[in-house]
Amino acid sequence: MSHQNLIKHTPYLYYFCTTENIKSILDFGILSRNQAIKRGVYKKENDWSNPQIQRYRKNTTISLSNGKEASVHDLVCTFFTPYNTTVYKAQEILSSTGEYSKKCIIIALDVEKLLTNNNKVFAFSNRNVGASIENVNYYNNLSDIDELDWGIINQNYKKFDNYYDSTFKEWRDKKSAEFLIENIVEPKYFAQLLCISENTMTSLKKETQMPIEVFKNLALY
Repeated sequence: MSHQNLIKHTPYLYYFCTTENIKSILDFGILSRNQAIKRGVYKKENDWSNPQIQRYRKNTTISLSNGKEASVHDLVCTFFTPYNTTVYKAQEILSSTGEYSKKCIIIALDVEKLLTNNNKVFAFSNRNVGASIENVNYYNNLSDIDELDWGIINQNYKKFDNYYDSTFKEWRDKKSAEFLIENIVEPKYFAQLLCISENTMTSLKKETQMPIEVFKNLALY
């Protein structure tokens, strides 16, 4: 089956959230930005994304696996690795206040459940959408999954001499290729939660019976 093309690289997709919104996500699922706005659960104060990148994503329309087209803001944006630009940005912002290890949560999504019997409409990119504007390719057939740079996506953390030059940006954007899912990912597709601190894990266990792993290496750069 076509989803096996993805599973050979990773059995999971990854979504970043924080302790402020994990309860509603566990109750109702992960929503696209437009769905979150429509349902009145989008909170601007919890959004530290780059406005320029979000304008680009809002105005970018791509073809989905069902033949329809959608704005990126109509899609739930997940990654093929927990080491990605969203987590990088969270670390950059929250570490200065000492909140990164307390707030950071990664939801691992089960690829097998998501894509068996065409359960979900999707597309995917070879780079981070918006952070990369040039050389971004979009796909909606899993037969094209090997077009992504899996050598970089699955590469362990590496150090760079300069985190502001084009070499790092190229590596970061390819590593943060996205898998985009239409509208919503319901909790039944969640496989496990990853967090950084033991205290966060203890709090999460009060909210869910889902497997929780303390992932202390989720400190990226």
